Amino acid sequence: MSSFKSSLKAVFLTLFFALFTTFIACEDGDRTGSGVTSGDPGLPIYTVTYEIDGVKYDKNTSHAKITGKTVQEGASVKADDKVFEGTEIVFTAIPNDGYECDYTTWTGATSSTGRKTDPVTANSDITIGIDTIQLSSTMYNVIFNQPANGKLSASTPAGTPVVSGTPEEGELSEVNDGTTVTFKASPNDGYKVQSWTVAGTVQTGETDEKLEVVVTADVTVAVTFVEE
Repeated sequence: MSSFKSSLKAVFLTLFFALFTTFIACEDGDRTGSGVTSGDPGLPIYTVTYEIDGVKYDKNTSHAKITGKTVQEGASVKADDKVFEGTEIVFTAIPNDGYECDYTTWTGATSSTGRKTDPVTANSDITIGIDTIQLSSTMYNVIFNQPANGKLSASTPAGTPVVSGTPEEGELSEVNDGTTVTFKASPNDGYKVQSWTVAGTVQTGETDEKLEVVVTADVTVAVTFVEE
């Protein structure tokens, strides 16, 4: 019996330690500047810094944020994280609601697509920056209905849900002039996107499940599904 109790105690302590370690890892993953990407321990380690409008990123005051993802592992790279020499990182700029990023102002990186940079290789400390533009205070309605045989949702670049009708807390039904709204179609099983319609005009060749619309007036968006 004594041997059984000792074994049970050992199992309990092992499980407790594993859960505690997981908890600490998750907590660290949520903190800015806590991460170090995996790599050869013998390699130099460099710090990644983000700047918005020429000032070091501050989640409370900056008008956008930059996120990074390693090419090798797809690991997230937050502000002030550290990476091993040779790590390749792709950075993405995400403007706050009411702002847009000026994708011609990337510093510390080049960009072929605008919102995302080309891969940057860590050979020294890295500082990545971008400028923002405040959008017009003019607001426009975004209107859409739920389609047959699927669902339709929308969001701003900051990830704020956009709804048609009366918004609840944390949602928008109108957006600033110039805001890029991303619409996401979710067809039921056995269906696919047949077409998108924006402001009464069918968008020729657009059959992807996502559509970006730059809102410059009240706009109505619709998606049609067809059987596969």
